Amino acid sequence: RKFLHSKWILNFDAYSSGEQLALIREYMDQFFLRFGADSLGRLQEQDLRTALKLHGFSCDECTTATEALERLSATNLARVLNETNSIRSIPQSSEGNRIRDMVKKIELRFRHHGNNSQDSVTVPLLSAGQLENMGLMKWALNLHPFNVNLGAPHSVFFIPFFIHVDRGVRYKSAVYGRKMLVPSRNYMLEHGWVSAFIMYSDELKLAAKYTNPEIALTLTDNDNFSQKAIQARESLHKLDFTARDYETLVRKILSSSLLDLLENNPYRYKDVMQELERGDNLESHIRKLVILKIFPDDKGNFQNGLRFEGKIPTAGPRDQILSIRRDQ
Repeated sequence: RKFLHSKWILNFDAYSSGEQLALIREYMDQFFLRFGADSLGRLQEQDLRTALKLHGFSCDECTTATEALERLSATNLARVLNETNSIRSIPQSSEGNRIRDMVKKIELRFRHHGNNSQDSVTVPLLSAGQLENMGLMKWALNLHPFNVNLGAPHSVFFIPFFIHVDRGVRYKSAVYGRKMLVPSRNYMLEHGWVSAFIMYSDELKLAAKYTNPEIALTLTDNDNFSQKAIQARESLHKLDFTARDYETLVRKILSSSLLDLLENNPYRYKDVMQELERGDNLESHIRKLVILKIFPDDKGNFQNGLRFEGKIPTAGPRDQILSIRRDQ
């Protein structure tokens, strides 16, 4: 509306479809100027600082929000490794070297599914907050008050997944989306972070089991806005990691779990290692051997339990996003 008023246009519908399209393109070109490297960096710092604060963390002595996240992540990484007894030395043996070599080839990636019609990414991938700023309210799907309080408007959300570097990135099936958008690895490691996946209040309760157990006992599955829900939300920083530290966490616990299998169940170890070395069933094995080791599901169901989400503050630059079709 501001753009149209600046051009003294009071009735957009009075223009022809061609004129409307030209105005839309002009508006989009102007809007996307704010996502140049320097200006985007400033927006990302602001959004990251806000998101961390909503998770209950701030760092007065840190000069940037990125530094605050790095400090928090290092603390969380050390704590989780200690709590899971996953700081183990891999033996200098043939199988120890095999575990070590295989784990080095397991790398983190982020993916975001959508129905963009073009094979290449021509505009930045925007957060819900930026979509709202642009005027595309119906596409800003993460703006329910519960999700806003968790920081949803401030990040582009991804599914974190792991690949075997020898096999590369392939399309992953999803309920929604013909295309899979994947940030470059370097950009993800520099700007990405990982948190507990929370879309609904029952997932907040689940995360609070690990971040604030006393509060979790008193939360209901539909507790969205109570003081207890706020306390649970403000403990979520205990599950915040940089993308790099999350990858390190998974690699270290995977190594430890494989060593446990080698020592206690050599037949299963043989089968699991063969699949991992082929890059088969990576997500299933990592969920069983890593995520559920850190955050065991009390119902014994491997599909249940805590999950994680990847995030990039504000927007993903178009030249850092790869689009992969379902048939690729």
